[in-house]
Amino acid sequence: ADRLLAEIGCPAHSYLWGSNGENPYAAYLALADEIVVTTDSISMVHEASLTGRPLHLFELPASGRLLARAAYRIDRGARAARAPVRRRYLDLIRNGWLAPPRHVAAFHDRLLSSGQAAPLGAAVAPRAVRPDASDADRAAEAVRGLFGAAAPVRHR
Repeated sequence: ADRLLAEIGCPAHSYLWGSNGENPYAAYLALADEIVVTTDSISMVHEASLTGRPLHLFELPASGRLLARAAYRIDRGARAARAPVRRRYLDLIRNGWLAPPRHVAAFHDRLLSSGQAAPLGAAVAPRAVRPDASDADRAAEAVRGLFGAAAPVRHR
């Protein structure tokens, strides 16, 4: 971070994770004309995409790709398996014993292909944001789609 900040040739403000004081990320988003976000945080990319301002994704080198590919294959295989195996796999996820792999690249690809974002250096235009549903509503809808009309999880 220090090396990056030393190379910036214009007035800039920075906040390094863990610094003292309140994180100004929300203020940065509110004041920005255009936004550049690294691809290591789905939350930051999502929050930036909700502003409707031109969004550029700065792709960081992926680490652990071999492990991620193995997790995707296991997930895909378990979801495509016979009903008893699939049901047990989804039960493990529903009950919090397993976490399904995050499809980070698919999320970024969707933003890029829909025009909601562009790779750093490419042109991207401002766009309208979807005011029709809250983040929580859209997330709940997506989760319901993943699990179908499954029964609610019973907490013990």
